[in-house]
Amino acid sequence: QREVRLRIKFRSINVVRLGIFGGLIFLWLLYIAGNAIGQAKEKIIVGKNVHVSKMRNNIEHGEVILASDPYNPNNLIGASMMISNKKNKFITVVYASFDGGKTWEPTLETENFTLSGDPSISYGPDGKVYYVCMASKTPHSVLDFLKVYTSNDKGKTWQFPVSIPNTSFDYLDRPFIAVDNTSGIYNGRIYIHALGTTRGLDGLETAGSINLYRSYDEGKNFNGPVKRISFGERYPFAPGNSVVLSDGTLVIIFPEIKNIGKKNGPLKIDPSKPYESNAWLKVIMSKDGGESLTEAVTIDDFYLDWRGGAAGANSFLPSLAVDPGSLYFKDRLYAVWPDNRSGRLEILFSYSADKGKTWSIPKVISENRAFDYNDPSKGPNNFSPVVAVNKDGVVGVMWYDRRDNPDNLSYWVRFTASLDGGDTFLPSVRVSEFPHERGKNDKWTLLEMSGSGTRQGVLSFRLSLNMFYFSGGHTAGMAADANGVFHPFWVDTRTGMGQVWTAPVKVNGTAIPHGSVELAKMDNIADKVMLELSNITIDRTSGRVSVDARLKNISDKTIYGPVKVRVIKLDSSLGHLRIENADNGKKGIGGIWDFTPFLINNQIKPNESSKVKKLVFRLSDVLPVWQNKLLKYNAVWVETRVLGKVKK
Repeated sequence: QREVRLRIKFRSINVVRLGIFGGLIFLWLLYIAGNAIGQAKEKIIVGKNVHVSKMRNNIEHGEVILASDPYNPNNLIGASMMISNKKNKFITVVYASFDGGKTWEPTLETENFTLSGDPSISYGPDGKVYYVCMASKTPHSVLDFLKVYTSNDKGKTWQFPVSIPNTSFDYLDRPFIAVDNTSGIYNGRIYIHALGTTRGLDGLETAGSINLYRSYDEGKNFNGPVKRISFGERYPFAPGNSVVLSDGTLVIIFPEIKNIGKKNGPLKIDPSKPYESNAWLKVIMSKDGGESLTEAVTIDDFYLDWRGGAAGANSFLPSLAVDPGSLYFKDRLYAVWPDNRSGRLEILFSYSADKGKTWSIPKVISENRAFDYNDPSKGPNNFSPVVAVNKDGVVGVMWYDRRDNPDNLSYWVRFTASLDGGDTFLPSVRVSEFPHERGKNDKWTLLEMSGSGTRQGVLSFRLSLNMFYFSGGHTAGMAADANGVFHPFWVDTRTGMGQVWTAPVKVNGTAIPHGSVELAKMDNIADKVMLELSNITIDRTSGRVSVDARLKNISDKTIYGPVKVRVIKLDSSLGHLRIENADNGKKGIGGIWDFTPFLINNQIKPNESSKVKKLVFRLSDVLPVWQNKLLKYNAVWVETRVLGKVKK
């Protein structure tokens, strides 16, 4: 940028000599240079929206999913449910693109079933594609079979489906499919997992389980299920997707309800409350090609809003992604989910750097504030998050966002990205060019949702708005293609009814630890030090908060400089908080305090401390301490990575 500015200055001296023609050339060069500077600063670039379901533009769509060919960026394949009031049923449809998402065509529809839904799709080796959905040949149930389709030509044509039947003792719901595309011993193995409901010996009580099926022969036959069951009042709920690590380990994400009420009655989930979650978010794995499942690992508490409540969302599924093999973050796992712990739905994020054994403290990445700043529960309910990782290790997250819609029913699609393995995220951007909104001019799709029946001599039926009217379905979709471009896949109503859309999203940059080449060479030594704080002051008038900080070495090794402290969380329950004296000039997350000048002889010996460095913050828009029937205490909440060197 400096070189561009120098050239502009040099040419500006000669504008008068060049005359009108030369001046126009100068202005053109200035415009080009300005654009180059602007584009260099732009981290997330969103392409034009593409109408995926254009060839089915007279049918309501909902619940979408997307996969990308790991070997060819031109091949993308997505699926959706179509809600047909003409045929009074749900149908699934597969859309394929062979030009990188520029154009789409439907290649499969499951209209031969009475009902079908819950689509999932995945690429396998050698251009094969596998698709699973739920299907039924009896009215008002989508739970008779899982139907598995195979395409040998990248989704252009499909073979006759294989059935995985539901039975009276093993009741399946919300399937997802994944294929091992690694070079390991399980290459090409196909996995389908679903929520299972197993009857007890008395035939009355039921227990929930995660059921796993596997195919060794390219989808011709499926073995299983292998299952893990929840006992007591616990219950695994609708699972999210699964991913395969480089060693062939399959990882499945799912919520487990803490208390479902009566076992032999209808499913009843207590709503979550502030500081009282109603579920856990967990992962479970298979390390032997689907022959068995490990014990589950808890990511965090899950404040689950399964009916949508005031959100009108009923979109609660978590999403999981794995780094496919970038330089620094290979096999790092990333999880996102819509969480109600603040009293409204926000998008939470966590990652695992050890293949799912332990997980980072969750953070909110949807970044918006409540509509009523005095009451955090009165704010946008954001939902349907999806996470994906590209070949460069860049983490992308999309979700349905309501910050610009005070009705809390309409939404836009937003996207954010992390360039440092999930420690920090870029400011989110809009992806959709129009919102999903419902009003008096949209087209209604009415369905006979519960069926007609006789009760006390009265024959009745009900015609209802489809269950995805406000939410776009239980799932959204996104994948990163073989070139690293992200492709969000969503539903909005710009045409007057729910239709499927996509757009290419490019993130400039390669993922690198701690956000820079310089810091990537340093070790995270946070577990070897502690911050000794003193002289904490706050000026209530200006909002200035300052604290004297020393870094103390609590290890038995000497720490050597440079030593830098990088902020990865900055929050306050009392107002807006920013950093005032970060050495890299940043006011928020990503701010760095350089402790190197405060070391003694460029080191901190065991049980010794650095000199004092003052940390300064600014607190604005301060709230009352008594807020939303709760006392608020945290004026400053900071989490950091401490970077340095420890010689072995």
